Amino acid sequence: MRKYLLFLALILSLTWDSALGQEDEEPIDELEEDGGVEEEEDEVPDIDDEDMGELEDMPDGGPAGKMSNHPQYQDCVEHAEAVEAEHGLYDDGEVGEEGRKTLASALKAKVGQLKLKDSPNFESAFLTKLEEVHSSRGGFGASDACDFLLEHHEEL
Repeated sequence: MRKYLLFLALILSLTWDSALGQEDEEPIDELEEDGGVEEEEDEVPDIDDEDMGELEDMPDGGPAGKMSNHPQYQDCVEHAEAVEAEHGLYDDGEVGEEGRKTLASALKAKVGQLKLKDSPNFESAFLTKLEEVHSSRGGFGASDACDFLLEHHEEL
């Protein structure tokens, strides 16, 4: 109970000081060594002018893929995101072989709604791509999945 009251007093003190525009010179790092509350500073990434330019060039929906001019790109991304929401992230290497198969199969099923040419080898090609991504621990999101899918189907 004592620790709770100390914590509450600290919060009220910090809130009161902030409300009055008075802040301590140095933040409190520790309340007590024996189980007190420690504050951690949030790390803010350094963003240079080049990064800002890249962020400003992105559409509201996030990064666009190289196939973003394809007429079915937006629908594809929506389908790919739905697959991720239901089955897990494409770049999550923890899903294992069965998870990769599920992702590939689910994406192929969703893509059937896009009315693209049928590709009997899409699932195996996408499975190989996911294996590469997982082994390299690289990033691979819905837009990347759509780039791969649309490029694959354009080659048919």
